[in-house]
Amino acid sequence: MSNVVRAAGLVVFRRISDKIEFLLLQASYPPYHWTPPKGHVDPGEDEWVAALRETNEEAGLVQDQLKIYEDCHETLRYDVKGKPKTVKYWLALLKNPLDVKLSHEHQMWKWAELEEAVKIADYAEMGALLRKFHEDPANLVKITRCSWKGNILDVKRFNLGTIRTQQSSEFSGLMQYLFVPSFIFLLFRATHGIKCYSGLKYVVGQDEYQDSEECNPILGIGNSYCYTFREQYSLNEIVKMGCSNVICNAFRNTCMKTDFAGMTGTICCCNDRHYCNSSSRKTRLVPFIVPLLLFFGVFVQIMISDI
Repeated sequence: MSNVVRAAGLVVFRRISDKIEFLLLQASYPPYHWTPPKGHVDPGEDEWVAALRETNEEAGLVQDQLKIYEDCHETLRYDVKGKPKTVKYWLALLKNPLDVKLSHEHQMWKWAELEEAVKIADYAEMGALLRKFHEDPANLVKITRCSWKGNILDVKRFNLGTIRTQQSSEFSGLMQYLFVPSFIFLLFRATHGIKCYSGLKYVVGQDEYQDSEECNPILGIGNSYCYTFREQYSLNEIVKMGCSNVICNAFRNTCMKTDFAGMTGTICCCNDRHYCNSSSRKTRLVPFIVPLLLFFGVFVQIMISDI
């Protein structure tokens, strides 16, 4: 590996409305090729440091102006003048609109959508890399987290939660009318739908522009969906797209206070299989308790009428 030429850079992208554009720089020397900011790894550097330095030198962009997705990286391998070369790229989002400042090594820069970027890059491996980073332009979640895999079952759970929440609220009123002690009602609040929907509803909100500093403590993960909020996506929209265990991981070991059907309780989401901890075991009690509760309610009503 000692004779391998190493280089590194950042594939910088920005989002304009519903479009994703990549930053490409044109070299000032023949054959005037277009590439993302990149350069050789200097002695004593690693690829990460080199990628940050080269992006600053070639495009005038520093780390604070970028959201770099450290889990999203690819390495290209090819030969240059008979010598093997590797170039490691990380994906990076430009946080705010900024002018690019070129060095003497480049004569032009442009923001290009995927197909144009692939065309002007004129290099099969680079085109494949851009396509892999881009994936689905309508789904920023896949760009935000490269390992994200959609799971439509989670959407069904979310919708089921809406139905069960409504049913449970109505059933709560019935039990209160029958003078059922409130602690018994807690058993009925343990269904998947109720707990999951309440937990999601607490976090979803309506703020599509929530700042990362406020969002991270709620989600509980460093590489969170906060920057997706910044890109005008709400967590509610992510759920509609097809949320996955990535969202579950965000809620893992996180307990949230909530007021549900007039009763305050604690909701803890979630485990690997479904959103709600310890809910399946409690749910099995429901079919056996319903007749008992109805009998208890009728008995109390008779006792009151006798008094």
